Amino acid sequence: MKEDLKKSELENGRISPVRIIAMNKTPEGYSENKWQDYIEIKVPSLLTINACASANYSGPTANAGIRLYVKLNGQRVAADMSFEGESSTVTFFSSASTTIYLEPGRHNLEVYREDIRVNSNFKLDVNYFAVFAKKYRIIG
Repeated sequence: MKEDLKKSELENGRISPVRIIAMNKTPEGYSENKWQDYIEIKVPSLLTINACASANYSGPTANAGIRLYVKLNGQRVAADMSFEGESSTVTFFSSASTTIYLEPGRHNLEVYREDIRVNSNFKLDVNYFAVFAKKYRIIG
């Protein structure tokens, strides 16, 4: 059901048709290779997820790298990888993001950093927010 919204109320910033209804992020300096959160929403929403991972490799020349996976309700929705064929000292960075339409309900968000021979400075940063846009009929 649409509600009436006076154009002047929207222009003056007194009413915003967009609301953030859920948000979270990893703690500062998070170094585990998996992060998980449950998102409970009551209205249809757009969910934006951003994930960044990094790790270092130092040692004998070897193949090394990281993979990053973002899953929602068990399905992969975004992924990236950073890989070096032969190196002895390198920092790997990987990032993935997506925006998804969500129906009301409880949703399971999982983000994984898969390490391939990396051995130090592990980091995983994730943030998300769900936005609800209410339908209004703009009147003079």
